[in-house]
Amino acid sequence: MGIVISAIITFWVGYLIYKKYKPQPVLFMGGIIMMYIAAMLGYSQILGAKATTGSVIFDAFEFIRATFSSNVGKLGLNIMSVGAFAKYMDKIGASRSLPDRGILKPSTV
Repeated sequence: MGIVISAIITFWVGYLIYKKYKPQPVLFMGGIIMMYIAAMLGYSQILGAKATTGSVIFDAFEFIRATFSSNVGKLGLNIMSVGAFAKYMDKIGASRSLPDRGILKPSTV
């Protein structure tokens, strides 16, 4: 039963993305719906027994908050390191020398 519901939601999400809906909210809502359905069907709890808030609705939002707080810091560090690398490559002239040497055409950059 769970696999059928997951397949239906997955095809629904794919259809909405194909119809040019914004993928971030569509994927987010698909994940939330699957999380609630899994909790209602008794497959698992959203949070562990010690971390639960007592309500499935609040547990889902607590799970999202905990996931975002752990991943946002890592994402910020990745963005800063890529930005620093790009700035360094621009400063030493590496970003200008590749198209000049014929390695990359300016149209592909």
